[in-house]
Amino acid sequence: MGPGVGHLARTNSSGTFIASTDKALLGYNITKLAPELKAIFKEHSYEPALTRLRPELVPGTKKPLLALHVSTFDEVGNFVGTLAAGIYLEQIQEYLKGIEYVRRGYVVLSDDNGDILYHPRADFIGKNMWADEMQKIFGPGREVINNMNKAVFA
Repeated sequence: MGPGVGHLARTNSSGTFIASTDKALLGYNITKLAPELKAIFKEHSYEPALTRLRPELVPGTKKPLLALHVSTFDEVGNFVGTLAAGIYLEQIQEYLKGIEYVRRGYVVLSDDNGDILYHPRADFIGKNMWADEMQKIFGPGREVINNMNKAVFA
């Protein structure tokens, strides 16, 4: 079975959770939990925003969470807040563990800072893929990884 949604939520125009399937989030302001989301509330962006919340920032569960926020607007175009769907990182990791690969392929999940969120080798999780120690481990494949990440995060 694949990962499920950790929570669904709605914020008001200032970023405060006003509805959530996780009652522990009610009243919290997402821009204080994830400052990188401040732009969506200032610029009223139409672009979805993805953020990773560290465990100590997630009220209630204290589990790392990935959340996608999508801006919402009223019928005349005024920004009214966001809708968010969050999935706990452990759910994604469990899903990825269940994927069978052919030959020597595998999936690595990292954030835009290069921190490894999932790797089949548990000892790699939490390390930075750009760190010298990891670049040595990746060996000849590191140029492929570096080029792919440059293209994705450019």
